[in-house]
Amino acid sequence: MTITEAQRALSERLRYVISQTVPTAGRFPTLETMSGIKASRWKNFFYRKQAASDDMVNFWCKKFPNDELYVRSGKLRPVGSSNRWSAPTPTRWAGQTIGDRLIWVIAEWAAPKGASLFSYLEERSEGKVTADEWAPVLMRMAEPTLAMLEVVCKARPKFTEWVITGEASGQQSVDPTSEKSTTAFQRAPGSQTPWNSTASSRAAPDDTLNTPLQTFAQELSEVEQASAPAAVHGTSAQTTKQTNEETKGDAN
Repeated sequence: MTITEAQRALSERLRYVISQTVPTAGRFPTLETMSGIKASRWKNFFYRKQAASDDMVNFWCKKFPNDELYVRSGKLRPVGSSNRWSAPTPTRWAGQTIGDRLIWVIAEWAAPKGASLFSYLEERSEGKVTADEWAPVLMRMAEPTLAMLEVVCKARPKFTEWVITGEASGQQSVDPTSEKSTTAFQRAPGSQTPWNSTASSRAAPDDTLNTPLQTFAQELSEVEQASAPAAVHGTSAQTTKQTNEETKGDAN
C-alpha cells in the first residue's frame, strides 16, 4: 500500500504521543483493551508495516483530546495562543473530568514518560500511591484518588482550582485553557511565571518551548523537508533501524 508523506507524518506523530503514554511492556494488548482495535494491528502500525488508520487516529483523539491538535496538524498550540506551557496548550471538551485536567498538569510538570512516569509519581507520593495505581489514571482508564490530587496539586498549586472545578477565579490560580486567565496570572503581583521554572529556562526567543514534544516536531519537520515529495512505499532502512530501537522489548 502506498503511503503519502502526509499519512507518514501523521503516523509518526501518533506513534510518538502513544509512546509517551502507554509503556513499552504490554503496549499492544493494552492498546487493544483501551481501543477495541486488535493488538496485531497496533503492532503492525508501530513496526511501520502500515500507516495510522482512521479508527486508530479517531480513537486516540477522542480518548486524549489534548493531543488532537498535534496529532492531526502537527501544531502544539492553537493559532493566536501565546501560552508557554511545558505541554501543548490544553483544550476544553464536553465531559472533561478532574482526571483529564490532572493528566495535563502532570504532563506540564513531570519530564518522565510512560512507565518511568508511573515510577516517578510513586516516588513523589512517598510510596502512598503505587506505580500500578498511577498507570490506569494516566491512560484514562480510571479516575484519580484524593491522594493523587494531593501529590500533583502540591507540586503545581496554581492549577489546583482549575483541576477540581475547571475554572480559575483568583489571581493565584490559573486556567491554562484560557488566554485571559493566563495573562492575568502572569501579571498578578508576586505571582510565578505561567510556566514552571524548568520550562522557562528552556524557552526560546520565538515563544516556543524546547520540550521533548517540540523537539520531536522540529525533527519530524526536518525529515519531511529532506524527503522526496513523491509518495513513499514500504519502510526505509533508516526507519527500520529507528523502529527496532524504539520497539525493542515491546510485547508481542
